[in-house]
Amino acid sequence: MTRIQKGPVRGISLKLQEEERERRMDFVPEESAIKIDEIKVDKETIDMLAALGMSDIPGLVEFEPQPFVPPQVFGRGQAGAPGRRKKKESMAEEVKLLKNWSSPYGLRVVWALKLKGIEYDEALEDLSNKSSMLLLYNPVYKKIPVFVHNGKPICESLLILEYLEETWKQTPLLPEDPHQRALARFWAKFGDEKVLQTMRLDVLLKQGKQQEEAIVSIIENFKYLEEELKGKKFFGGETIGLVDIALGWLAYHFNVVEDKLV
Repeated sequence: MTRIQKGPVRGISLKLQEEERERRMDFVPEESAIKIDEIKVDKETIDMLAALGMSDIPGLVEFEPQPFVPPQVFGRGQAGAPGRRKKKESMAEEVKLLKNWSSPYGLRVVWALKLKGIEYDEALEDLSNKSSMLLLYNPVYKKIPVFVHNGKPICESLLILEYLEETWKQTPLLPEDPHQRALARFWAKFGDEKVLQTMRLDVLLKQGKQQEEAIVSIIENFKYLEEELKGKKFFGGETIGLVDIALGWLAYHFNVVEDKLV
């Protein structure tokens, strides 16, 4: 009759098969197959049952659960020796840059990211119609660039470069010597305050005597930079550094004002 439990059997009357199934369904064993002498639960469950007035359940036993230890999986190490397989990183970092297509401030961040080999997502902003994302990440100045790392925004391009340098150590942008690091920061700030601002706000926008004075000023500031660069491949020496990136916009935008400086 074993097969009758699983369905109709050819050659046996359906009535006989139905009677056998009913007999088995009405059968009650002398001892339950799910009878358990002890019910092991942790302390939190004990406390919860007590709070519900159910702590007198027969066979309730408290036990301390053991921490789960994953099984060791062995592969092959160097020279055929056994070794533990390395677990792959499962969580990728969020790296995003908000910029527009032409800003020298955004370009310097792009260059630093590429030098350090950092993968990132780029969001191009229309500054005449600023996105809600830009206003969210930079509500104070509402300007680009904004660098977002795992949901945390950093504003102002030179501060972003410093953050990249401290967070990703590969391809250093600053020298190890504290004095040289301070000098690099000085010249990067000099480029922003004395060269970039004079070029954009005075040489390009002003006319007449004010423009002539601005041209004299910016030529003088260029001489300071030339003196600092003399005898070196880059401002940072033999490799590109913070100052080179901060002043890299000069090669990109110099042709715009070159005819005014001649």
